[in-house]
Parts: sequence; C-alpha cells; structure tokens
Amino acid sequence: MIHDYSKETKIGVIMLDPLSRSQHGYRNYRGKRKQTRWQYRRDQHRMIERQIEKYGAREKENIYLVPVHLNLDCVNGFPMQTYPRNARMPVEEQRVSDGAHLSPEGYRQFGDAIYGWLKVSLSSE
Repeated sequence: MIHDYSKETKIGVIMLDPLSRSQHGYRNYRGKRKQTRWQYRRDQHRMIERQIEKYGAREKENIYLVPVHLNLDCVNGFPMQTYPRNARMPVEEQRVSDGAHLSPEGYRQFGDAIYGWLKVSLSSE
C-alpha cells in the first residue's frame, strides 16, 4: 500500500525484539496458559524466521529489516523488582519482573536502533 503511493519510499520492518535472559520475568504472567521463557523464546524465534522469509533480501524493493535486537541490553533493559533470595533469607536481590516488555531505558535503546537505521537510510538519498 505504501509503495502504491511511492515506490521510492523506504520501509523498515522492525524485527521482533529479544526477551529477557531470565525466567524470573515470566512467573507473573496470567492467563489460560502459563508462559515460560522457553515457550516465548521458541515462538519469538519462529516469528523472526518468518520475518526473514517474507521481508529478507528485498532491499531492491526498498524493504529493509531493522535488527533492533543488536542494540538491546537483555540483562539490564527490562523492568527490575526487589525480591528476597529465598523464603528464609532476609537478603534481597534485583530480578526481572517482566521478561517480554522492555524498561523505559530498554525502549530508548530500541529507539536508538531505529534512529540509526533512519539516519543511514535518509543519508543515502
């Protein structure tokens, strides 16, 4: 539809962002199916394969894959919360509280990757 208007318009397809390195961020999910990191990672990998199959190697058509995952910190780019190490220990530690959604800082890194692609794309015109 965009290319019906202008064939010269460059389209960036954002590749699915990575998930947290930790299973901790998946323990709070609710719903019919309890989500695990492994399940999410499997589904995410298949989605990226489909993105590459459909949109990869189409630069001549002005369609580009934008790999935002190259710029994201999968250790510190997710929301953190303080939890006790175990039920009997008063010592607490920071753990990921949401394994699929980035923290504000993580989303800024996501935006930095898009900005980098835009800057390169627009400078080559």
